[in-house]
Amino acid sequence: MLLWVQEKLQCGNIYIHKLPPERKHKTQYQWRIAAREQIKKILNAVKPYLIIKKDQAERMIEYIRLKPYRGYRISDCPPQILKTIQRKYANKTY
Repeated sequence: MLLWVQEKLQCGNIYIHKLPPERKHKTQYQWRIAAREQIKKILNAVKPYLIIKKDQAERMIEYIRLKPYRGYRISDCPPQILKTIQRKYANKTY
């Protein structure tokens, strides 16, 4: 199933963890996605089918849109995104 999903969405990595048989656990399969654009792609693909988690998916997509860069240099961020982030967090105290 995970291989099919990975193939259809063309993203993520699948990890298989086989535990010793004496522990009587089944093999674990994990599908991991770390790249923000891949996460956004998946959220947009499943969003029409979400009911309860739709709002959270939309917030995550918005977060990725507003802050798509991981770098420490502020110059890497486009000016329009930088202004939006500054307005959003102007009144926050840390």
